[in-house]
Amino acid sequence: MTATKSLRGAVGSIALTDVLLTLQNTGSTGLLRVEREGVSRDLWLASGTLVAAESSAGSDSLEWLLVTAGVISQDRCDQVRERIDAGGRRGPALVEAAGLSPAQLCQWTERRARFLTRDVIGWKTGEFTFEEGALPPDGAIPVALTPREVLLGALRDPAAAFLLEAGRPVSEAIPVPADRGLEEGLLQPEERYVLSLVDGKRSAGDIASLSEIGVHETALVLSRLALTGFVSLRGIGPSSEVVRQDEASMRGDERQPPAGPGAQTTIEEWIVLPAGDSHNALRAILVAANRMFVAAGVCMVRDIGPIAEHLLEKALRDARAQHPALFQRVAAARDGSLPEETMIRNLGMLKESNPRRALVSGLDAYLCSILNVVRRFLGPEHESSLVRLVKEELR
Repeated sequence: MTATKSLRGAVGSIALTDVLLTLQNTGSTGLLRVEREGVSRDLWLASGTLVAAESSAGSDSLEWLLVTAGVISQDRCDQVRERIDAGGRRGPALVEAAGLSPAQLCQWTERRARFLTRDVIGWKTGEFTFEEGALPPDGAIPVALTPREVLLGALRDPAAAFLLEAGRPVSEAIPVPADRGLEEGLLQPEERYVLSLVDGKRSAGDIASLSEIGVHETALVLSRLALTGFVSLRGIGPSSEVVRQDEASMRGDERQPPAGPGAQTTIEEWIVLPAGDSHNALRAILVAANRMFVAAGVCMVRDIGPIAEHLLEKALRDARAQHPALFQRVAAARDGSLPEETMIRNLGMLKESNPRRALVSGLDAYLCSILNVVRRFLGPEHESSLVRLVKEELR
């Protein structure tokens, strides 16, 4: 796969957690590489499941982890490394020189993969890329871990507190349970308890006030549930993300990327909208907007492949969080376009005095959401490129 087909972004923000869940939800296969200060961690996925992990750091080697855990002695570890330095493979060296059983070798390979992934989620600096289709080395011992499971473990670690703060919902946001069955068996008692308080009606502030575990702890659990996809947040969208980035900039926090061209853009900057607010005019606005959304979808698929469809779905979810009534039961097509009949029906049910303004506002939110997810997943340079390419397509 070429570089233009790779996801990339900065570590130290919730973007990495988003990417891991995206790769699981889309059943993606490939290599997620995370790098900082000359150290790289390679995480291979097959159909959305983590199947192998590797690190360039000697202190992350399997024999070193076995020594620190007291499973093998330092002398045995030295013998293993002598064999590896002489060109031998790690697995046979551990079995033959260190006396590790085949079962132990497989068990500790999985433990190491879990450790490498959980640890990298807590990195505060670095860059990540995802190369679709890349496979682990031949003969590698496979593991079977879901990114959601590993994320939950990482987010329970105090070292990842900054991620929970970044994803912490504002008190006015309304957490909504996931509409499809997830691995709820992975949740701890306090997480299941807070999830039981989420009914799609109570705000995050109301849930925290009602909870028996306290306001602060409840907010952190809600953040954990949101970052791992067990709940979504209604009433908070990309605009709130921009606010958090602006606040971070004022504090001198360099981890958050600056707001890109999607932060304040409107569809009227891209296309000429038909005048009026009649039924035909509103439908014509949708037709014109869909032409723009399809152009964006085409550019995204061309540059990053099938995973673009999931990014478009995420953009629609973000827009729905800001305009739940307008986007109720709206599912975007694979090319990013919106269903005109459903949108017109929802618009009629709003009973707005100015339906044109309500429609344009919702379409603006969807456009901004598309650009914001592109910026978060692929970087501001890719967002700027997308803006340029789409405007060229619309000429």
